[in-house]
Amino acid sequence: MKKYFETKDTKDSEAGEMVFLTPSMLVVWGYFVNFCQMKKLPCLITNISSKTRNSTVDIHRSGRAIDVRTWTWNAKSIAAAEKYMNEKVGALGAYSKGSGKRKVIHYEPTVKDESGKIIKGEHFHLQVAREHQNILPKLRGRQ
Repeated sequence: MKKYFETKDTKDSEAGEMVFLTPSMLVVWGYFVNFCQMKKLPCLITNISSKTRNSTVDIHRSGRAIDVRTWTWNAKSIAAAEKYMNEKVGALGAYSKGSGKRKVIHYEPTVKDESGKIIKGEHFHLQVAREHQNILPKLRGRQ
């Protein structure tokens, strides 16, 4: 059996927690796994349900976000994933503070403390907006 994705082996991110993702997040996740499979890129979930450091909103625990490791991805693959995901399912994303546009995927670089210790590894943050209950009309181009 082929393994299309895996989860970090911790109490914070287990594959069983995927049942708590919202339907719209599961659709986004499906597109992301498909992209990784097409491009033969690793797909490791690092956070499904844990509140992240310095987070003001608990979107992971609400089933609207997941984090995926990108340590072995190159810049071209990162840009291609962002383009693909935002073209395919960007309408499901939350509004970006920077651009004011909906984005379903955001790359977050490595963050280190003053001593150089990594406190947050580079990853994709996949997130859907709160208001998406019925996602099929949006995916089919109907509002």
